[in-house]
Amino acid sequence: MLSILKKWFGKKQTEALDRKRLGALGEKFACEYLHQNNYAIIEHNFRCPMGEIDIIAREGDTVVFVEVKSQYEHVQIRVEGKVDGRKQAKLQQLAQYYRRKRLSPETRCRIDVITVIITAENTPKQLRHHKRAI
Repeated sequence: MLSILKKWFGKKQTEALDRKRLGALGEKFACEYLHQNNYAIIEHNFRCPMGEIDIIAREGDTVVFVEVKSQYEHVQIRVEGKVDGRKQAKLQQLAQYYRRKRLSPETRCRIDVITVIITAENTPKQLRHHKRAI
């Protein structure tokens, strides 16, 4: 099926589709993990003029902004390296925007990163939760 899509739409569009599907899968596993660990999911894929926050959850009295990074297990690049300085600054801006619009100033917040390594069978091989990553 993927080869047919590549012929019809070209390699770049199918790679973008693969990345989107991979991201959605990683976010699904991250939501399941958070739920199993007593987090309440407030929002998923919150969009604003500046960008998107993957997951917004609550752990006790703390609102947690979660960036999810996913990759297939055969990729040799460390998934943690995908959250560079520019991305960290963007996540801080997004969290501040959400806080101004939806939360009281006293609300405790933090930014976490969850990394998910996914097998060729689309199952999670490894999930790491980096609390207070930013």
